[in-house]
Amino acid sequence: MDLQADANRRAAHASRPPFVVERSERSVLILRDSLVSSVSLPPPPLPALPPYAGGAEPTQIIALADLIKPAEQPIRPAEQPSSSLVQILPDTVAVELGDRTFTTKATSPALQYACSSHGGPEWLQREKSNEDFAFAVELRDAGGVPWICAGVADGVGNSTWCERGAMHAAATFIDIISELLQEGHDLFSRIEDEQFRVTRLAHRFNRIMQSRLDRDEQCIVEQRLRHGSWDPSTYEQYFFDHAQAAQHRQGWFQSTLLATALGPAGGFALFLGDGFARVGRRDSSGTWGRRPVDTQPADERGSPELLVSRYLTDLEVAMAVRRIPPQGAVELELLVSTDGVSKTPDSGIELVELASALDCTEFLESLASRPQGYVETDNLSVAFARYQVAP
Repeated sequence: MDLQADANRRAAHASRPPFVVERSERSVLILRDSLVSSVSLPPPPLPALPPYAGGAEPTQIIALADLIKPAEQPIRPAEQPSSSLVQILPDTVAVELGDRTFTTKATSPALQYACSSHGGPEWLQREKSNEDFAFAVELRDAGGVPWICAGVADGVGNSTWCERGAMHAAATFIDIISELLQEGHDLFSRIEDEQFRVTRLAHRFNRIMQSRLDRDEQCIVEQRLRHGSWDPSTYEQYFFDHAQAAQHRQGWFQSTLLATALGPAGGFALFLGDGFARVGRRDSSGTWGRRPVDTQPADERGSPELLVSRYLTDLEVAMAVRRIPPQGAVELELLVSTDGVSKTPDSGIELVELASALDCTEFLESLASRPQGYVETDNLSVAFARYQVAP
């Protein structure tokens, strides 16, 4: 590796201007790297900037759902009051918004997490937008103890509005973890209880997700909004005017979700769909042991893969939960990627060591820049969470 070139590249990334969010009466402008996109919206209830402990202050804190908007025509995002990420994130974190990422800054050296999402090879980006979504955020339990939520979601290509589905999947996972953390119990221990996984975590996950999708669908139908991937007349006839249009819309918003929640005593993962996952444990000598894990339940191999969709059952969600105990480790890690990464030949995802958002971005850029045939023709996303667990 050319060390000087690497140093120059990192310096260039570090010097990029932060995301600047400006609010006018009818629009939100998101600026980065001189790229400007303007999306007309009804005036969203953007909150005032909360206190922030250290570092450069962000200019604004925005709910993830406020950025879930259709590509062609604007609508107010479907959202329940409890779903606003601004309400569930600690008031001591700085939120960073990317085009297809949502992250916060760690407040403790015991926590490390980051994510990145890339449109994929250049020839793919000319044909379709990025339908992945990646997130890595810090939450707090009722006692103020930090937890990490991180993951990736991959919109299913043959599902209309799948890019919105990926964002809803991410927001639903953050919603349910925040809700469970506020109940004041040891979440890591409760996950071991099968009844809790089914009746509390899985049931509530599905209710939050279905409510999001219901309200989003209602907005789209009421305003007869079209998706750019369809011929306009075919789309309207199939999804709005057909006698079974409501049934046809049941296939909207489908997405995978590979996500984790890590706390001071351990954590767990939720694997809905394909992709790559790796668990890492560091012992007291500083040695890391890392191994890939199967993202499909053992008794479901060979069956159709689970997806975040209207067809997902509570039992399927519960079966997709994997507890991640420390097993004597002093630091615990989970890394996940979408299948665009895992299907790329010799991607290096099994062994890669990531320590920052820049590392994640450069890793994905190195894959996307490969010639055709040496990289999967798909969007690329990766996220990791690392937590120094209590002895």
